[in-house]
Amino acid sequence: YVPGIDMLDCLRDLKHVIDRTDQAAALLCVFGEWRIVEQHLAPLLLQLKVPRFKDAVLLCLRLISLVVNPLKPEDELISERLHFQRVLKRWLGSPRFLAHLLALMVQTVKCEW
Repeated sequence: YVPGIDMLDCLRDLKHVIDRTDQAAALLCVFGEWRIVEQHLAPLLLQLKVPRFKDAVLLCLRLISLVVNPLKPEDELISERLHFQRVLKRWLGSPRFLAHLLALMVQTVKCEW
């Protein structure tokens, strides 16, 4: 991935779709078919640097969080979310990805101070 001029708008559009959907299960199934975390969001996150792409970093992390984390314990989408959790766990097992993620967190905190 190479961060482009439309990247932030595309991420915002994706978040807008997630926020406004009333068919979350179908949407998560489509995201699974598209392999959105493993083929798009995680590789994109590896290319982003703070402070230049701070908004994109935060939005990308938020999108990953939305598809991975259950909204409540009785979440009916638990099987779809388990898939994304396994995918994210594989990415977190990569020393390069984990080191980059930790660096992004530190840089983001530094920018906030």
